[in-house]
Amino acid sequence: MEKNADVLEQRLPPREFQTAGYKKEFIRKRMLQKALKGSAKGFKSLTKFPETVYTGIEVLWRQHRLCDVTLVSKDLKHIGAHRLVLATCSDYFCEYFTEENSSLNEQVELPNINGNILEILVESMYTGKVKVDANTVDDILIVANNLGMFAALDAGEEFLLDIINRDNCLQILDSAVKYDFLRLTERTLEIAARHFLTITKRPPYKTLSLELLISLLKRNDLRVNNELEVFQRARSWIEADRHDRLHHAAEVMTAVRLPLLTPAQIIDNVECCSFLMGIAECQRLVKESLHYHLMPARQCLLQVLYLRTVFGHIYL
Repeated sequence: MEKNADVLEQRLPPREFQTAGYKKEFIRKRMLQKALKGSAKGFKSLTKFPETVYTGIEVLWRQHRLCDVTLVSKDLKHIGAHRLVLATCSDYFCEYFTEENSSLNEQVELPNINGNILEILVESMYTGKVKVDANTVDDILIVANNLGMFAALDAGEEFLLDIINRDNCLQILDSAVKYDFLRLTERTLEIAARHFLTITKRPPYKTLSLELLISLLKRNDLRVNNELEVFQRARSWIEADRHDRLHHAAEVMTAVRLPLLTPAQIIDNVECCSFLMGIAECQRLVKESLHYHLMPARQCLLQVLYLRTVFGHIYL
């Protein structure tokens, strides 16, 4: 027994050393606790966590692993996917998969969507990038809008902003308004105003809606040689479909700064236009324009009503 006690005593460190070690560890833990108090919550970000998750999900999709639903396009193309990813990226799929009767469907038929476009959009959900070009952008915008894929819509707007120019601005303007792209609408109108005399000679100008025409005619940065050119372009738009557009003539003429025409221009170009003068509101606009020139003392007051910024349109 004494022999065992001697062995045990040899294995254990001196009591003084044990006490000192215990105190040292206790103090270390207490200081660490104090250091973590306050704003520290004990959470640390996982390095490259989003990239790891996104890449992992993309790999699973490309290897056709764990896909729990198949999308069937109009041309019977079958595309496997994960419900969670579809529901996260699309309002349409989110609503569809949360419906009790649809939640367990292994196939989702999309009879109005072409397979190539559907595949592009599904791939964008896994990669965060949309393969878009001039031939597919319109279809991508249509399908993305129908599926509630707002990130894809934003990407489409960015693409159109990159390619917009004088030759295509009026065609792009239609898409900009259709999808409520505010930046694209403003940029398109800006380019159209800068090249007003050129674009108004082309067929797309004649098909502009009334709202877009007025938005263009009212711009402060409309570049023309004189206001008579604005009137002539406005008149040509009406005459392109006079039967359906004549009842909008007064609205269109209101967008033209008729007082900025000379009296001779008003009489020779506006007052002599019989189909306009048959409209009471147009007669009133012409009368006010002539009064502007007949009463110079009141021109300062009238300029507040008719001129934009300081001088109105930008004359070349």
